[in-house]
Amino acid sequence: MSGFEIYQLANGQPNNLTLNSTNFTRLPGAITVLGGDSGDTVNAAALSAAEAINIQGGPGYDTTDLSYAKTQATLTLNSHTSWSINHGTAVDTFTGVDRLNFSDTGQFTANGDVTGFLALSLSAGLTSVAGSIGNEGLTFNAPASTVRVHGLQGTTAVSGFQAGDTIDLAGITGATLVNGVGGTTVTVGSGTLDLGTAPAGSAFKLYGDAHGGTDVLLDSPPPANAFVYTDVATNVPGMATGDTYTGPVDYLQRQYILPGTDSEAMRANTSNVFLKGGPGEDALQVTGGNNVLDGGTGSNFLVGGTGADGGSDTFFVDGRGSAVTWSSLVNFHHGDAMTLFGFTAGTSTLPFTASDGVAGYTGATIHSELGGAGTGVNGSVTFAGISLADAQSKFTISTGTTGGLNYLSVAYTG
Repeated sequence: MSGFEIYQLANGQPNNLTLNSTNFTRLPGAITVLGGDSGDTVNAAALSAAEAINIQGGPGYDTTDLSYAKTQATLTLNSHTSWSINHGTAVDTFTGVDRLNFSDTGQFTANGDVTGFLALSLSAGLTSVAGSIGNEGLTFNAPASTVRVHGLQGTTAVSGFQAGDTIDLAGITGATLVNGVGGTTVTVGSGTLDLGTAPAGSAFKLYGDAHGGTDVLLDSPPPANAFVYTDVATNVPGMATGDTYTGPVDYLQRQYILPGTDSEAMRANTSNVFLKGGPGEDALQVTGGNNVLDGGTGSNFLVGGTGADGGSDTFFVDGRGSAVTWSSLVNFHHGDAMTLFGFTAGTSTLPFTASDGVAGYTGATIHSELGGAGTGVNGSVTFAGISLADAQSKFTISTGTTGGLNYLSVAYTG
């Protein structure tokens, strides 16, 4: 059935209506659904980003099933009974609808508190709630799913949570985790996350979130290929589970420190890791979460996460010593930071070149004479894919000293 702009659902009985793209044939705009008086279910999960709906619920308990298929969607609450969702080129509006069953397959943002009406079914990516959540259902359907919230109200039931998923309690400290007979709960103020029972051999734990808040993560036995590597000199590959991270950074779960001196290509297949290279020319790659990549001395190729899961990375570049170094940073994005050791304020130079680097990975580049003007460039860092204009407007640059080491810090804050 197509060509109808308004669907009036009958009174006296519950109704089920499924909409798909064929319903929009020959229509210039949105479809409006007027609910009956006995509770209706509208399934609009198959609609595209360009197809908009206007749901006006009736007196009964009304639900709508939604999915926004890899688009960025923003939910705006006008009141507790009225809200809208911007997605792609369309805007969906809802009045008097009691429950949204939302399959979040893209990047979803909710402005305000989300309490009691939204059931989220999550795939990989970031779901961000500007306020609190409460009395909801959160279902994790794929690894690397992140929910970022700024408060809890009531009880939220969590299911499907696995290693690689994250619940980020943004800006929140003082959360309490309790392992009880019925499972694990996390409490913040008057709100609670009911996490259920962790899988055998695993445990829910609280970590930092790299930005002053708290992450709920699952510590699980690492896979055999948690870290994979190839010795560049011998072309011999290998894999390792790595070690439990025990250092001072509160958001890291595992680590792999290069044991030899040959140049290595290494990739982490698990989240929230510390990767440490050696004296050679190493290529280090992380794939998600919040990470620290330390290339060690030498020229290194450091690949961070994309940030699609809300994670951020810290890159360490070591310019100390007499060798000339040139490191490239890939996927440097908002929330990331780079530290160049060996940079001395007032002595080392800080010129930016608009575009330099390896073909395919060029970008704004620092070419520093770490020993001072006239001593020769010996410490270079390329921010692949970033223009000079973005570097100048979005980078926050500072210098300092820690543990007797002078450094330059570049943070992507814009």
